[in-house]
Amino acid sequence: MQEAGKACLKAGVPENGYLTNSNYGEGWACERGVRPGQGGCSRIVLPGNAYLTNAASGPGWACDRGYAARAGGRACIEVPESAHPN
Repeated sequence: MQEAGKACLKAGVPENGYLTNSNYGEGWACERGVRPGQGGCSRIVLPGNAYLTNAASGPGWACDRGYAARAGGRACIEVPESAHPN
């Protein structure tokens, strides 16, 4: 519930979201694996050889060891043995 003057209104929590006890903002946050956007929570799409991160910015994922994000950041490619990821 959210206070609205002297009344309480039911808090609108989007799919893949949960209520928080914060006195500021929307009163809800997104579950792990989804990000806030467009009034709701949008699922983070993981490319192959990647894992979710807790970073508040960026794509929300990072490449597994031995892989590097390809230009455009939509895929992880294998790093050759004679090279290293930046």
